[in-house]
This record gives sequence, C-alpha cells and structure tokens, in this order.
Amino acid sequence: MPPSKAVNISTARTVMFFNCSSTEEFNTIIAFFKNTNTKTSLALVYCDFIIEKNKKIDSNVFMVNQNDFNIFGGFNSRLFDWLSSNNFDILLSFANGYDLFCNRIISGLSADFKAGNYHDQNVHLFDLTIKQKTDEYSKQYELFIFYLNNLNINI
Repeated sequence: MPPSKAVNISTARTVMFFNCSSTEEFNTIIAFFKNTNTKTSLALVYCDFIIEKNKKIDSNVFMVNQNDFNIFGGFNSRLFDWLSSNNFDILLSFANGYDLFCNRIISGLSADFKAGNYHDQNVHLFDLTIKQKTDEYSKQYELFIFYLNNLNINI
C-alpha cells in the first residue's frame, strides 16, 4: 500500500458539490464559493432547473442540470468529459437530501476522500458523513474542516 498523506484543505485539490432549485439559491452558492475559494478549489453545481450553462460566472464553477444526463441516467458527453478529466483529493458535498442525479454525479466524481451530508440513502457514497443542523453553507464548511482537521484524515 502506498504511503498516504495528511489532508491539507488549503493545498488539496478540492471540489465542492452543491445542488440548488432556484436562482436565489444559486446566487447564494456562488457568493459562498467565492468567499471560500482557494486556488485549488472547483465548484460543481447541479441545478434542478434550466440555467444558462454558458453564462460566465467563474472559471472554477461547472454547472450541470438534468439535460446533462441521457434517458437511461447516464452522463451526456459534456458531463462525462468533465468528470473523466478531473481528479480531486477531496469532495465536500453540500447537497441535502436524496436526489438521484446528485448521487450519480457524486458516484462519478473521482476523489480520494469524499465527505457529505448524512442521508440514509446516500451514506454509501461518502467516506465521512455529517448530520447537519444548518442549511448555511459557511457553517457546513466549518464543520467539514473541523472534522477533516481533527480526525487527521489521510488520503
């Protein structure tokens, strides 16, 4: 087994995964991401509404929706190409509840360590799940960082 390295969130290649159902929520996500963005972070945002994907928001934000899936639930070429060309040290999933499309994306993401919000139907997707008592992204992020640092997670 190759030696593992301790997670350092400031230098790890990190993807933050979000799901949203309104333009207001999307704007909140983007504002949060810009505040916490490190040079090695990307945001992957699944919107369950149609949003203009070519709209330039931030070069570190990749937006997807149900049109990025085929009729059988597989990835269309745009999403498949993005997933297969990106490998991460850490996935921090801010997705709440159960969503089949979100779970497919999380399964398809290549990350050495995956952390997300607890839900009984998606616990198998993550290395670490946390029962959140808040919907505030900043508080969730702080909790993820707290556990990553205190559990001395190695990848």
